[in-house]
Amino acid sequence: MSLLACSSDRGTEDPVVAHAYDNVLTWSELRRMVPVDASTEDSTAMANDIITSWLRKEVLLHHAELNLSEEDLDFEERLRNYRNSLVIYAFEDAIVREKLDTLVDRQQLELHLQEHAEDFRLKEDLVRVKWSKVRSSEVDRLRRARKWFESDDPEDLHELELWMAEQGVSSTDPQGQWMSRERLDMELPFNGLGVKAGQRVVVSDSVDHYFVEVMDVRPMDSLAPLELVHQDIRAIVLNQRKLALVQGMHDDLFEKALTNGEIGTP
Repeated sequence: MSLLACSSDRGTEDPVVAHAYDNVLTWSELRRMVPVDASTEDSTAMANDIITSWLRKEVLLHHAELNLSEEDLDFEERLRNYRNSLVIYAFEDAIVREKLDTLVDRQQLELHLQEHAEDFRLKEDLVRVKWSKVRSSEVDRLRRARKWFESDDPEDLHELELWMAEQGVSSTDPQGQWMSRERLDMELPFNGLGVKAGQRVVVSDSVDHYFVEVMDVRPMDSLAPLELVHQDIRAIVLNQRKLALVQGMHDDLFEKALTNGEIGTP
């Protein structure tokens, strides 16, 4: 039987299961640390581990108290300061959860981006592209499709859509996606080909043909697109509001306490 099982029928006794210097670990304390649904084997192993851990900790505490000065052992002020910090933080957090305006509209995001442009400069070239991948060996049809794709004539573009629908092709992203120029060259066989906004180009590898529309280009050191940084900006704006709300609460409570004569100096 386990240590716990053996001691379960001792009435109101609370035997000592371990001692260290002037301290003891009692049966009731040990029992509270072992899950009641543990098996006999598991409870025995857990009890032994708990006792060993308790003894090791007591040895360390004993020697720490012998070797530390009275000043080092005086934790009262530190504990009081720590508690005060926790209480104030909990109060501030409750105020923020109750009163913080978390709505940040696009206009506010754009304004922050413009006012802090130097914080949002691109560190690499970016392009926004959308493309369709076509697998076809019909040279003549591909030639006509390329002509349609590079045309601005609505009828040509309609013909292209019909042909791509026949091929079972759809655009990767109707809105286009931002990516680094390096990633573009990895995703598509551009092979260093220059790109510019508004460009339509067909590039091919040994198997597929990619009908690519370059929707926008942002060179390195230019302002980052809002779509890429709006989450970061929103977090910044909310943090600024939070700090302002908390500081305003601090100032308001302080001024009220002064006015009401609740605080002061001799």
